[in-house]
Amino acid sequence: MAHAFKGKGNAHGFTDDKSGVALPPEGGPWFYANEVDLDDPQPRVGVDSKQAKADIKENGYHVTGVEIHSTVKAV
Repeated sequence: MAHAFKGKGNAHGFTDDKSGVALPPEGGPWFYANEVDLDDPQPRVGVDSKQAKADIKENGYHVTGVEIHSTVKAV
């Protein structure tokens, strides 16, 4: 399960934390929308469930419809 949030414009965020604290400031403010089952085999428009689960595991969130700029430089 994941929690879905709506941000500015076309921004949508997903995280395993209902508070949305892990979502990045880009695309926000974030407003809670609903709980979604990313393991449900039904396709979701604009959301790759497999990628969303991987991003949540790695980063704590998955976003669509927003550009994220990292300040971390690759070594």
